[in-house]
Amino acid sequence: MDAREIASFDTKFDGIIAGFCIPYFSSSETAQFILDAKHLLNKGGMIYISFVEGTPSLSNFKTNSYGDKVYFYYHELETLKTLLYTNEFDAINVFKVDFKKSSTETDVHTVLIARKN
Repeated sequence: MDAREIASFDTKFDGIIAGFCIPYFSSSETAQFILDAKHLLNKGGMIYISFVEGTPSLSNFKTNSYGDKVYFYYHELETLKTLLYTNEFDAINVFKVDFKKSSTETDVHTVLIARKN
């Protein structure tokens, strides 16, 4: 299922894990995803989001080792934290994880974990 379609669920959850989904979501799709998550989570429910921080205007196509292209969106940490606070999330924890892309390249993935209040 495409994570952009989570609003189609008719049940509540205690947790939503969106591991590296939002790098493929525009800023408006990301805002909608967080809003949808708010409506799907029980009070005290947790959300996990991971992404690569960067200036959104630098978002562009990336090519994998097989030559497949995909549009990759960068997101700013403060913007996502504001979206979470605005959508009734608190207790936001931020973690940075080194991700080895190749023997010479490493990305830093940012992880946000927040609780719906």
